[in-house]
Amino acid sequence: HPTHQQMTGIFFVGAGAKVVLIGDGTGQGVPQVANIVWQVAQYVTVSTAAHVSGILLAAEHCEFEAVSTHVGRIFSQTATTLIMTTVVEQDPLIVEDIPPIPPPPPSPPSP
Repeated sequence: HPTHQQMTGIFFVGAGAKVVLIGDGTGQGVPQVANIVWQVAQYVTVSTAAHVSGILLAAEHCEFEAVSTHVGRIFSQTATTLIMTTVVEQDPLIVEDIPPIPPPPPSPPSP
């Protein structure tokens, strides 16, 4: 079943960030890219070296900065800008490929 994520403003993905699909809620594994829809009321910006998975529906435009990647499809009402961007239809990532998030640094000792 498709999952729609609706946003009233913009969808911004920071430099180096990864928006990936890690579970389908049923325990059956990674959800299909075609079932995840990001519906954005304004525009989408995917920063340098960032990654997004799913179908993007933007009321305005989509901009992908240098060496960004997208798995899925991109639809916008005005324009889509791709700067050295890789776009593929099927998701090559699996959960095991995503590096773990490092623990936060220890707190300094109190005086």
